Amino acid sequence: MAKDPKQMTGYLYVLAAAVLWSLIGPFSKICMEEGLAPLEVAFWRALLGGICFFAQTGICGGARIPVKHALFFCLFGVLSISVFFSSLQISIQLSGAAMAMVLLYTAPAWVAVFSRILFHESFSSRKGIALGLAQDIVDTTKPVQRSNIRSVSDCPIRHSIFPICKSRNLPTTNI
Repeated sequence: MAKDPKQMTGYLYVLAAAVLWSLIGPFSKICMEEGLAPLEVAFWRALLGGICFFAQTGICGGARIPVKHALFFCLFGVLSISVFFSSLQISIQLSGAAMAMVLLYTAPAWVAVFSRILFHESFSSRKGIALGLAQDIVDTTKPVQRSNIRSVSDCPIRHSIFPICKSRNLPTTNI
């Protein structure tokens, strides 16, 4: 473990960030159950986060942006953060916090696909396998219906992960 106090402080910051990040879904669900709309939750999350960000950068002297870039920086930040936070909150409302987080963290898979289509980047077999596994894991988080799966041989990876995710919903089959 870290002996240097600064290094220990860094570990504590990472731990605090992980704990706070893990509370996004449950906290959002509670806010929506109390009557806030998903876009209101997104607005307050962005506003309070922005206040904390600008207070911290003001105190610590970070994030110095040239004036000529400030307008673009602010517009891009407002647009991208508002779309991201709004999409996340609507996803939490419609599909639950767990599925929303799965969708959030599979976004890099879409970047890989569209980088191939739009920018003609190479697409190795290794990348294809990774995308296939990511898709398979996403599929395991969907609610299981008997009509979706006909036999264990239809999806061996899913059935190796299903006991962890959805064991009570596994269909029985005759093989």
